[in-house]
Amino acid sequence: MKRFLKNVLFLAFFALIAIFVMNSVYKRIGYGYFKKAISRSGVTFFTRDNKIKYSDMNSYKIENKDYNNATFYKKIKLKKNTPYKITCMIKTEGVEILNKRYENSGAKISILDTIEQSEAVTGTKDWQKVTLMFNSKQNEELNVGFMLGGDSNSGNVRGTAWFSDLKIEEGNYDEENNWNFACFIFKNVDVNLLDTNYSYSMSNKDINQIESCMDRFKNSCQEMSNNKMSVTYRIIEINEPITELSYDENKGYYIDPKNVSKQVDKYINSENFDHIFVCTRLNDDKSSIPIKNWIGLGGMEYREKGFSNIRMPTLSTSTQYIYNEKNNQFPEEVFIHEFLHTLERNAEKFGYSVPALHDNENYGYSKTEFNGLYNWYKDYMNKNIGTEKMGLDEEIYMLKPLDDDNFINSKDLNEFEDVKNIWERLKLVLKTMQWSTNS
Repeated sequence: MKRFLKNVLFLAFFALIAIFVMNSVYKRIGYGYFKKAISRSGVTFFTRDNKIKYSDMNSYKIENKDYNNATFYKKIKLKKNTPYKITCMIKTEGVEILNKRYENSGAKISILDTIEQSEAVTGTKDWQKVTLMFNSKQNEELNVGFMLGGDSNSGNVRGTAWFSDLKIEEGNYDEENNWNFACFIFKNVDVNLLDTNYSYSMSNKDINQIESCMDRFKNSCQEMSNNKMSVTYRIIEINEPITELSYDENKGYYIDPKNVSKQVDKYINSENFDHIFVCTRLNDDKSSIPIKNWIGLGGMEYREKGFSNIRMPTLSTSTQYIYNEKNNQFPEEVFIHEFLHTLERNAEKFGYSVPALHDNENYGYSKTEFNGLYNWYKDYMNKNIGTEKMGLDEEIYMLKPLDDDNFINSKDLNEFEDVKNIWERLKLVLKTMQWSTNS
């Protein structure tokens, strides 16, 4: 009997030691239910840090010894068409980007396989709060990643990042239908393309035309939508020239958000804009940057906000594009058109069926000399096209980019809670050791 009790005590003691060791190992390498992904093997270390941490919980540490794209991520369940906000604390040490063109590489929150990402932290920075808001649209699950890297091809980084206090909240949509627009007037362009220099400047007449069009745009959106939406806007003049353009086979050269992010970020970070217009001149009557004859480009997105290009016309441009009431009684048409591309895109993402904005002729709508496609846009905005009454549903006007107001009465989710069950920890440690922390 004594020998039996001695054996039991020995086994119990051994079990306690094993549990203590396993717990210690988990606290060092256990990433819970997160999975890990890397672009290159052998240069990234994933660990849990009990020395450098923001709160009582050990921080999640990613160390890229060489340039790499590394992330730990988890697939989370979502409700369709619902706002979500992810926050975490991030600290960095010596984080450097391989290709400086990919400025939003670094330590950040990212929704894998989408364009949704937070601002990236680089360099050596103390703990700071990073936030990503997104709507689930038609998705019922997504992979949420906490990343040290960027684009898998050119956005790789090296250095160390710590992530702590991971949190996700479920928000609500409000019924606010006022859209706040930022209209950036880039007064100068100075670029070198294919060994040719192009320099253009906005005239006072150009700026006055944009100001007039934005005032008309504000009134037209409310009138044409039958008060389903209203508009506020701010015009911001930028003297610093655009020095880089992007290229697309269909568009030619155009302004991508990354080409002007430095100039616009300080404004959109401090004010809740819902849509961005970037207006500039890319030609004159003597020369032109190689573009595909577009006067406006829409359907783009920057931080979940619609992003549109507006190019100032020249005297040689067709009169329908001259922003002059004598030649065109609907001069704000290009602004209306490019904004509607954003609503068209939003409608499709949220599962609504809408006619393609460029399919007006298929439904019997043609341009008129002085009013362009005014009637098409008005019926499009009021779901009044054809006998089937197609177009934008009224709810589309309330599906604006998210801000903090969507999370006033949010619901905290426990998707990122650390594993507490001792046996689950043991299973995850064994799985992690199989994966190898030195990947």
